[in-house]
Amino acid sequence: MSIGLVVLLSLLLGQAALAQEQPTSNAGSTETGGALVTAVPLADSPPGTIEISLEQLNRSNLTLRGPIDSDQVDFSLPYRWQLKEGGYFQLYYDLLFDAVGQTSTPSDAARVFLLEVYFDDELVAALNLQQVGRNQSLQLPLPTTANTPDNNRHTLRFVLTTGRDCDTEGRTSFNINNLSFLHLEYGQLAPDLDLAAFPRPLVQELLAPEVISLVIPDNYTSADLSAVASLGAMLGQKTDNNILLNVLTTSQATPEQVANTHLVLVGTPQNNSLIADWYARGLLPTQLNSDGAIVAAEEPVFADDGVVQLAQTEATDPVVLVVTGSTEAGVARAAQALSVRPTDPRFGFTGPLAIIQAINEVAETASEEAITVNTLAELGFRDTTIYGVGTQSKTVSFFVPSNWRLTDDPLLLLNYIPSALLEPEASALTVYLNNRPIGSTILDGSTEGERELLVKLPADEVLLGDTNRLRLEVTMDVAQPCTEPDLGLAWTRIKDNGRLQLAHIEVTQNDEPMVIRDPLTPLISRFDLGNVWFALPETPTANELNGMAGIAAILGDISRGYNFAPQVTLGAAPEDAVLADAHMVMVGEPERNSVIGLVNEELPQPFAPGSNEMQQKLGSVIFRLPQGFSLGIIETIHAPWNPHRAVTVATGTNAEGVSWALNALGNNDLSSNLDGNLSFVRQDQIEALDLNSQDVAQISLQIIPETVSRVTQAAEAASITTTAPATDTAAAEVVELVEPTAVPQDLPEPGPLPDYYQPEAAGLGNMRGAAIGLIGGGLLVAALGLFFSARRARDS
Repeated sequence: MSIGLVVLLSLLLGQAALAQEQPTSNAGSTETGGALVTAVPLADSPPGTIEISLEQLNRSNLTLRGPIDSDQVDFSLPYRWQLKEGGYFQLYYDLLFDAVGQTSTPSDAARVFLLEVYFDDELVAALNLQQVGRNQSLQLPLPTTANTPDNNRHTLRFVLTTGRDCDTEGRTSFNINNLSFLHLEYGQLAPDLDLAAFPRPLVQELLAPEVISLVIPDNYTSADLSAVASLGAMLGQKTDNNILLNVLTTSQATPEQVANTHLVLVGTPQNNSLIADWYARGLLPTQLNSDGAIVAAEEPVFADDGVVQLAQTEATDPVVLVVTGSTEAGVARAAQALSVRPTDPRFGFTGPLAIIQAINEVAETASEEAITVNTLAELGFRDTTIYGVGTQSKTVSFFVPSNWRLTDDPLLLLNYIPSALLEPEASALTVYLNNRPIGSTILDGSTEGERELLVKLPADEVLLGDTNRLRLEVTMDVAQPCTEPDLGLAWTRIKDNGRLQLAHIEVTQNDEPMVIRDPLTPLISRFDLGNVWFALPETPTANELNGMAGIAAILGDISRGYNFAPQVTLGAAPEDAVLADAHMVMVGEPERNSVIGLVNEELPQPFAPGSNEMQQKLGSVIFRLPQGFSLGIIETIHAPWNPHRAVTVATGTNAEGVSWALNALGNNDLSSNLDGNLSFVRQDQIEALDLNSQDVAQISLQIIPETVSRVTQAAEAASITTTAPATDTAAAEVVELVEPTAVPQDLPEPGPLPDYYQPEAAGLGNMRGAAIGLIGGGLLVAALGLFFSARRARDS
């Protein structure tokens, strides 16, 4: 499914001119059709301080070895930060010299241990280290390198030169402890209300998962929730799922509940009272006329047009995104348009307002070949420059739906620029697909300018229904003696305008069913997720709503798709005509969600009809579960209506179990452990089973606590509360399980974060854990746990 966006109108409503003394402010003036009314002036925030360790940047200890070596740490900072004087890098290191095979150790005077440290290619220190030993430290001042919205990615690079001849048997190692940290002083620019930069300013690109509250009407419909699912997939894709989505109704969205979060208001003004209130106070770029119709530039907006607006909240910093329209169709168009492809025209997304006339859908026929082309930027790769002698690599990932069949070898076009001073005989760019080499070229800079490398990816080595990883490995050397190197001469730039081309057809009903490796990737057969249906209970709980949004976000992140349009149904399955092509995600307890009953008999772990009671048929041991025992269960099967479609059930023995299952599915770290087609979840502990490759009778359920009281042998199996199939009871051993008492954990209270940085919000049912530690004598705390978790694969 390829989709083009048609934008009818964009009103360039500029924000009021503000007196800004910040020299690199990105706020600019544009000619406008009217003044944007804001609740408060857009102003820069007061300065702040933060300390970020290499460990928090997902780097292990770094080791540089003589005679020449280098390494670098790439990271991004929040795009609105302005670095100020007073920053430094606190370096903890060991300098070791091993005089292998030498009769005597050289004197200190004879040793040369030169360390160069660069911040964004600016030399901040060139040190002749004299002291060999462990547990040493240095504090290196940092320059106030510009951190702007257009350039918020930074590099910290280390270069070691021992000054010894290459044949010397003495070996030097310089070990950088990953507790070394950056101390940064910064101010913060005011948000720029410009949809051209979306998901900015809604997403701040903070150093911890950001909380975004999606507010729906109290009397929400399945259409409102479908818009939420579309927005969730979009936000997951655009942030590498480094977000926490909190779905609230208007009555739940109290000031306390949404404090320190950015808001997305979803629905029509007639149904969403918060949107109506913002209109009544004149805080939005459009207005409502006396008939309740939306008016832009004094002209009524067509009823089915989507309206996307940015505005400033009455708080100092948070931003509001309003996704609305006069009808449900308009709201759906507004939500879908926000996930437009980066390569699509964006002239309509300028300023704080865009009006969407339609979404052009170009259907693909399963029997016809289609060619999908993605730039490396669309796949999450950023233009990068690699420095230093030796071998370094960058990765880029792409997903291929399970129902695709490649009709030709995929093509990868890389655009790169090598240094003119590289030694061709010892410098190369090598491409790996899923850890297998597939192509390479010599890095010869004798000819200036940009080069191209075209690599064919073996079609039989591309994983279907899974994430594929391309590793771009750069090996460099310069034609200089190792005793006098200039590693700044060794560099290669890989641009993000390269392209990946996949020629394919979609499988037909006569082909083999898809392989189910996990509960998420089989659901992706269209990049817009337009045939993914979420089946929720008729009255979903807060956890179920948050879980639905979280699953949509991770599906958007995995697919790297665009113009997302997943659907939501409440208390019922889609109509048969729609169901034939549908993947489904069924959410909730079986006794609350009747749709689960439609596939219950097909599930590897079924339930008693209409009940939360498990019918245990796995393994040789049947557990007598205590009343109220909580267990999350995630199951994935081929859809009974189409073997090329999948059904994933996120359920549990009670509401707590369901929340554990949903958290595991929507959490970047936990979901990576969901291998196979059945997983049991207890809090953050997961037991994943692949029943396609295992004998059901031999499975041992380890997730259920090991401390049990064995009360009877198989002869008593018929009397257990939990029903087991008759074919399994003869050999089954029954054990009685006592629910363990929760042990309170006496943990220290985390230190406070600034309001605009705080990643927590009350009432989040699907919060991913982020431990906060106090650093720097009570200054600012940095986020741990999932800190940069979703970015590490693409930034490495």
